[in-house]
Amino acid sequence: WSCGSNYNGELGRGGVKEGSFTIYPVHISSTVSIIQISAGRSHSMAVSDDGRLFAWGSNSHGQLAMSTDVLNSDIPKRVPSLPETVQVACGASHTVSLNGGGRVFIWGQQSDGRIRHSPAEIEIFISIPVIRISAGNLFTMVLTASGTLFAWGKNDEGQLGDFTNRSAFAGI
Repeated sequence: WSCGSNYNGELGRGGVKEGSFTIYPVHISSTVSIIQISAGRSHSMAVSDDGRLFAWGSNSHGQLAMSTDVLNSDIPKRVPSLPETVQVACGASHTVSLNGGGRVFIWGQQSDGRIRHSPAEIEIFISIPVIRISAGNLFTMVLTASGTLFAWGKNDEGQLGDFTNRSAFAGI
């Protein structure tokens, strides 16, 4: 179900037009069962019960993990390049995913201004299993199986929780 602005197709209804405050269903497929959703500033993601990831809305910063010639998608499309996804988190213009093995992938606008149009694994977490992810405006947080919270990215308002205003990668 979705409502709101639709200038980039973020409602997933087909077509790019003015939004709506009436709630309508987002159609992916009658054979797909969605278990988790997340929405960014102008993009949305959904995880199916079999680990597939679907994306729609703006791709202006690579946040849909689609090629650079795709400016937006007005209907949900599968993100094929990821292993079994169990959780997704949309930041304002980036996306983070967690797979069943506790591995973390990120794409879209990074806090240093770089744009990733395809998922990249966060290598530090290859040997540190992650159980939860979260994303905000140019920052990301992950919770490990041991209970450690890692945060990185933009920190001008102290959003990383490290008692500074310096952008960084930090374990909290």
